[in-house]
Amino acid sequence: AAAVLPPCDRLVLDEAHHIEDVATNYFSARVTRFAFARILNRLRHPRKSDKGLLPRLFTQLGNKLPDSCDELYRALHTRIEEILTAR
Repeated sequence: AAAVLPPCDRLVLDEAHHIEDVATNYFSARVTRFAFARILNRLRHPRKSDKGLLPRLFTQLGNKLPDSCDELYRALHTRIEEILTAR
């Protein structure tokens, strides 16, 4: 496994009082409503059910995206919009 730091017995951190904030910023992500919608729309376009990563994957596998997936996606998209709008 690749390591960021070489093996050591002790590690001294200068400005260690910042480590929690730095680690939080590095290992987390802020997702805006628009960024989340963009990710969701990349999976399957909200109006063009044959566009997106999921339909393309099903096509490559030789299957058509089942109608139940369309309904599930619409319900998921609607619920996420409701949650994000309520905030």
